[in-house]
Amino acid sequence: MDEPVKILCVDDELNVLKALTRLFMDEDYEIFTAPSGVEGLAVLAEHWDIQVVISDYRMPDMNGVDFLKAVYEGWPHTIRIVLSGYADTASVVAAINEGQIYKFIGKPWDDEALKATIAQAIEYYGLEKKNQELTRKLQDSNAELQMHNEALEKLVVDRTAELVYQNQMLQQGQQILDNLPEAAVGIDGSGLLCRAIGGFMS
Repeated sequence: MDEPVKILCVDDELNVLKALTRLFMDEDYEIFTAPSGVEGLAVLAEHWDIQVVISDYRMPDMNGVDFLKAVYEGWPHTIRIVLSGYADTASVVAAINEGQIYKFIGKPWDDEALKATIAQAIEYYGLEKKNQELTRKLQDSNAELQMHNEALEKLVVDRTAELVYQNQMLQQGQQILDNLPEAAVGIDGSGLLCRAIGGFMS
């Protein structure tokens, strides 16, 4: 991915935040930390281009589900990951459904497995972004094509109306000539006889 990778880690245990920061120290990531969901939202408001959010599940005031649900509503394109030692299946399902969670990882985590998960999440984010860009370009192309089609349809309508008008004028002119009591001769622009009425050859 061309843009710099930014990761937000949210946990009320400072030692966990320090451990996560150390874990990614050798990676080309910019790490942000917050000790609560409220402060995590404040970080996102300031750094709206954060791609990955890792959050603890059990936190005071705002738990991981509520926090990641707010993240999803405000920053839907972020990849959201839950870290928790709380093994409650119903709560895990709620977290996945309500917060649109990418992955649920148990504590204590395996360093290499977590690093691999983050790498996959970043790759997934990049693919999603490319897909969004392609979709946007396709929508723009379709809108432009629609405009061209509308302009062409208008041109056809205008040209058809013009031809109908010209045909009506010719018919009216022909009717006038046909009803003249005296002979009439039509000469074209080159001086040739193009129409003779009333005994003349046409």
